[in-house]
Amino acid sequence: MATNDLLKQGIAALNAGRKAEARGLLMRVVQQDARNEMGWLWLSGALDTDEERRICLENVLAINPRSEAARRGLGALLASANVRPLSAAPPAKPGAESDAPTRAQTPRLLAETGVSDMAWHEKHAQAPNPASGVVTAIIIILLVVLSLFWLGIGFLQFSLGLSNNPYINTEGTLCTGIWNLFISVLNLASISDVVHRYRRAVNSLTLLAIVGSIFGLVQVVNYGVWLQILVLPLYVALGVLAQVNKAHFAELTPKELEKERRQRHKQAK
Repeated sequence: MATNDLLKQGIAALNAGRKAEARGLLMRVVQQDARNEMGWLWLSGALDTDEERRICLENVLAINPRSEAARRGLGALLASANVRPLSAAPPAKPGAESDAPTRAQTPRLLAETGVSDMAWHEKHAQAPNPASGVVTAIIIILLVVLSLFWLGIGFLQFSLGLSNNPYINTEGTLCTGIWNLFISVLNLASISDVVHRYRRAVNSLTLLAIVGSIFGLVQVVNYGVWLQILVLPLYVALGVLAQVNKAHFAELTPKELEKERRQRHKQAK
């Protein structure tokens, strides 16, 4: 029977509550096509143990690391106290009988089977495609505005610091101008993580919001220039957007993907 037909029958059986039948059909799907993303995803709902569900969801992410359903499911399993590491299962005693399904009837990690590992590596070694959306656009606009603000203030203070004006603390003004330029560069550097929706963007944006707000307040207190107070609501908005939209930033960097791939191989051995 064709893989697509088996998949449709398995989904229908699972939706009807016939888990045993669904399990058999969906296992045949992934046996015929080990890189069938939907087959692994639906199979995770037809299994009885968290360890087996975890294997299925990890296989989905090995095929498609952008699968939000697999990420949410795997996150819930890892947060559960019932989940053990895949290598922590006790070895079976020789000659002992068990009611558990045989190895051929249970899911296995793609890394363990060696299926399309080279294709997986080539696919995930590439940087993710830039993301689009309202959240990404708003955050990028905020970062650009803040960067231009600090850039303008920085050049102004840097110029004043290089002048010979006796009424200006040239050394302090020069140092502050350099710090303004540095904050401007930090804002611009965060744009790449936001565009690619890297997971680390949440922490970097939150830290940037805190540092930028404190730096603006320090300048207001030390120099009495209230122009810097304008950045505070922008940084607050930046930090709030980053925290509220954590699910939006779920991608791994190429280095993180490679590390995860190696961990899967190590865990499967």
